[in-house]
Amino acid sequence: MAKINVNVEQKHGKNSVRLTVTGFAPIEVEGKLKYERLSYSLGTIDVDGWDEVISRPTREHSKKDGGMLHRSIDRTCSLLERAFVESPEKTMTAVRSRYEDLAGLKTIKVVKASLNAVAIVRAWENEAENYNTMRSYRVFASKLEEYQKKKAAILDLDKMKQGDLLNLMEWLAKRDGINSNSQGTQRKHINKLVNQVRKKHGLSHLMPIEGFRFRTTPKEVLDWSDVRRIVDHTPATKSEADYRVLCLLYLLTSIRISDTWQCLKAIEVRNNILCSTFRTTKGDVEVSPIIFEPLRVALEANGGEVAYRTEQLIRRGIAKLLAKLELPNVQVHSMRRSFVGNFLFLGLSDHSLAKVFTSHSMNSGDSKIFHSYNHSSLAVAQRSILNQLRNVPLSETCGVELLSDKVC
Repeated sequence: MAKINVNVEQKHGKNSVRLTVTGFAPIEVEGKLKYERLSYSLGTIDVDGWDEVISRPTREHSKKDGGMLHRSIDRTCSLLERAFVESPEKTMTAVRSRYEDLAGLKTIKVVKASLNAVAIVRAWENEAENYNTMRSYRVFASKLEEYQKKKAAILDLDKMKQGDLLNLMEWLAKRDGINSNSQGTQRKHINKLVNQVRKKHGLSHLMPIEGFRFRTTPKEVLDWSDVRRIVDHTPATKSEADYRVLCLLYLLTSIRISDTWQCLKAIEVRNNILCSTFRTTKGDVEVSPIIFEPLRVALEANGGEVAYRTEQLIRRGIAKLLAKLELPNVQVHSMRRSFVGNFLFLGLSDHSLAKVFTSHSMNSGDSKIFHSYNHSSLAVAQRSILNQLRNVPLSETCGVELLSDKVC
């Protein structure tokens, strides 16, 4: 039976999670028996995030990445064990071939003469430093293969024209749906392909796609009256109470779902303001959202904590809560949009909201030079927001009281 070991190795100055398979039948090379082994890199990880006892990421690391690396290791081990059992010959070559069939992988060599887009992206996949990047390239390559099959098109970059790239982008937009958030990533991948062939192979007939825009329909959001119904709701179970807290967290702080647990963990009184100061997972920007009174009360009623859940469970739980309250079934990210719309219509400064809550850059457009001189601290921006909110009548928030003595 195959023996599978998972450990962390130093490679190029990084801690690489490597999976090694041994126990194959030996092969004869030049009259000598040779014992082979398989080795796969599953991504990188900090030393503190690895549990040597169980050879898996620690619970704290899994909270940060949603358990993706842990699941990747388990899935790879499971498929390799199955490949070993199902392979007619127990040699490394036979087992690897069966594993690639089970995993849906194809070994494609990048040939300079063809410059096939699928082959290049598959090469990126093999060189990816972490699981998220590898999965992004894998999904993109599968879309390119689907495009080739359905459109009977050969995606050889040395033969494609600029119009072919635009046609590919249009097809991706239609395939993923007009409201998909992944289209910016697709454009980034296509431009990476173009830049690679321009730099390495001297092909100048293709240009990166700049400023490509997709038409998107307005997203459904929750207004202050909807927020009031969530605030007034009495949960029937502890689980429902957790999802109510998370729902208010997204609606009143504008954090991304990936920042959920570090935001909750960082709640404290700072400069006499109840807030949560942390660096975002996207963009690595420091934010310090104010913990408004409805969220503070909901957290306190919940014992000051929320049981850990994966992003998938959070989305399902919030959808059930909104359905129970007969509210629009908005996506979690649209609660971020709800926050922006609700607080802008209260008359708050967009620059203060971006600096304290959303982490969006405001140094763009006609006001770029002027706002690049704005170096005010988070505390100053927080005070500005609180002062503006004190002048907002309760009728504007449908009776939702945002401030209290315990908030500021």
